[in-house]
Amino acid sequence: YQESGRAGRDGLEADCVMFYGPRERDRAAYFIDRMDDEALRIAAERNLDAITAYCQTASCRREALLAHFGETYAADGCANCDNCLADTFDATVIAQKILSAVIRTGGRYGATYIAQVLRGSDSAQIKRRGHESLSVFGIVDDFSEAAIKELAASMSARGMLAVGSDYPTLSATAKGREFLRLRESVHLPVPTRSAPPRRASDPMSDYDAALFEKLRALRSRLASERGVPPYVVFGDRTLREMCHNFPQSPESLMAINGVGQRKLEDYGAAFLEAVTEYARENNIADKTPRAGAVPLSAAPRAAEPRRRPTRRYEKTLPLAELGLPVAEIAERLGLRETTVAGHVEDMIETDALRDPSPYLPERGRLERIIAAIETVGDARLRPIYLHLDEAFDYEEIRFARAHFRARNRGGGDDGMG
Repeated sequence: YQESGRAGRDGLEADCVMFYGPRERDRAAYFIDRMDDEALRIAAERNLDAITAYCQTASCRREALLAHFGETYAADGCANCDNCLADTFDATVIAQKILSAVIRTGGRYGATYIAQVLRGSDSAQIKRRGHESLSVFGIVDDFSEAAIKELAASMSARGMLAVGSDYPTLSATAKGREFLRLRESVHLPVPTRSAPPRRASDPMSDYDAALFEKLRALRSRLASERGVPPYVVFGDRTLREMCHNFPQSPESLMAINGVGQRKLEDYGAAFLEAVTEYARENNIADKTPRAGAVPLSAAPRAAEPRRRPTRRYEKTLPLAELGLPVAEIAERLGLRETTVAGHVEDMIETDALRDPSPYLPERGRLERIIAAIETVGDARLRPIYLHLDEAFDYEEIRFARAHFRARNRGGGDDGMG
């Protein structure tokens, strides 16, 4: 508010630029989650929610600023901010689809999940809840998931959708239901990413189904041997990309989305053998950008070491590698338990900890937490905690979230199905 006023105080034309991205909010939420004082943490969350709402609003920014400070802007828009000057389009049909999806899924899910339902995602969570049988499943192919989320935010700003106060679930408001009932029209700002991904070259839609089933069976066997959920090995998107590109060397496999150095070491040989055998039987060449590298058996061991621990937890890591309880590590090092828990969380998320299992909930509880994360998002702990009916403590949610983030950096789905 202060900066936008200062920009034009001399009566000359000026531009006030706001820089914002979702990761900025996530970064702030990360530190807020670590606040020990509950009252201060709640106040910080409210402040963060307020500034995030301002950044994401699709209504007049001057009106929003004045409302925050208890004032009412008499005019109908300032005709000067980015929202008042934004290009709009007839969003009647897509708004109807978004509202219908929100209503038919029970008003219990966030924008990401609603977008996945509308786009026809094969997410295990959607199948588990039976939402692939809904009439709204897969009915949107002219907007990407990111664009649907932007449009949902615009609809929230116009009072057609309500966002939950405890966690960001969407529900249809009376205004939204009236819009559907009366078949009214609505114009919304054009999303910044309105076009869906090109399907012709997307490995999600063009892959060898027979090889995919072969790799799914291999994934299930390896997961069972290690006592971990299948998604820990590879997600479905990663397997589909393998079945699209047929990687037949370590370099090729590393070019696949979701395959890092550690997963190459842990699972690379088995998957390369399966893909290479199938490709040889069917006379299929390696189609990855890095094709033609030496076979895995002849490849030298990776020169890159595991990620070195930062100085922040270099003393914590050796004890965590032994699987010692957080309380015992804290006592040995003379640190607070919350400090050690933060170190362990970082080590799990960055893969610095070779075996995080001593700090993760047992499998059933881990899968429940991950299901909650996929519903309400992973930006804040409290929404996850509330979604789980307060049946899990914050520490196990924190460690499970770090595990989820580490295993899903490639952007694929969870592969639990």
